[in-house]
Amino acid sequence: MSLFGIDIAELIAEGFRGKLNPITLSHTTPGEYNAITDTVADPVTTTTTSEGIVDEFDMRLEAEGLLTRNQRMILILADNLTFDPKIGDTISIDSEDFTIVGIPSQDPAKATWTVKGEF
Repeated sequence: MSLFGIDIAELIAEGFRGKLNPITLSHTTPGEYNAITDTVADPVTTTTTSEGIVDEFDMRLEAEGLLTRNQRMILILADNLTFDPKIGDTISIDSEDFTIVGIPSQDPAKATWTVKGEF
């Protein structure tokens, strides 16, 4: 997003680059079925890297049944990603692996993604 000729997403990325934890985002596409050979191709996994942080949700959300104890909020810088996060993708950060279980949201400046991850 550009406001008055300033790329807000790039300013945010420059401000946080090197200050957050490394992230690897992985997306696996299932193999396609070949009717002629009656085989399924191997799944293909694509990865991209960026930086981000993991945070816990407000405990009231767990008490209200809106999330589980194994779910965390993950903020990801969007500038280096080669694809957008989707439900079912995995995120590796802080020596932990999370599966995205909530619909990812992007801020209006398109500088960050926020996802609900479950370990």
